[in-house]
Amino acid sequence: MNEQINNEIIKTPKVKKPKTKRERSPRANRFNFIDAIIIICIVSVLALLYFVYSPLELLGIGTKETNIIYTIKVSGVPSEYASAINTGDVLSDGDGYILGTVASEVEIEPHSIYEYRENEFGSGGIVSMTHPDLVDLIITVSATSEKSADGYRVDGKRIAVEAEYHLLLPKFESKGICISLSEENVREGGAS
Repeated sequence: MNEQINNEIIKTPKVKKPKTKRERSPRANRFNFIDAIIIICIVSVLALLYFVYSPLELLGIGTKETNIIYTIKVSGVPSEYASAINTGDVLSDGDGYILGTVASEVEIEPHSIYEYRENEFGSGGIVSMTHPDLVDLIITVSATSEKSADGYRVDGKRIAVEAEYHLLLPKFESKGICISLSEENVREGGAS
């Protein structure tokens, strides 16, 4: 009987214990379509960062020095102020940036004001009128600037059309708006 029990014990099938490590299928180690999309996205983001925040421009290597001429319009001042601005005066702003030198005589234009006027029928419109006492001054400025992908910088201050500047001259102080900007081409003897 002992032999029978021993034979029965020996013949019982062994129960497999679950393995602690998962076996990977050979397919899981291959490069797939999602991996390619992820790599393309990462490369695109890095290229965008490089072109937006170019390390060459941050170090000043990507900039080019050039001469510019820009005009600033100062609106609504008495005409006597035009004589306070001379050719060759150094122009700076309230933050201490040197914005260039006055390149030519100041131009004087009539200052326009706009007013709503009604006619006899009750309808009306906006009418432009010339102010009798005030004028607009057009100041032409010449400066050496650094040209980069985002525009022109004079002494670290960005110069752009429609930007407002606080102007400081030896005998004049006011706010003005840049109305034109061009790069001066020295070899051709004029603006480009």
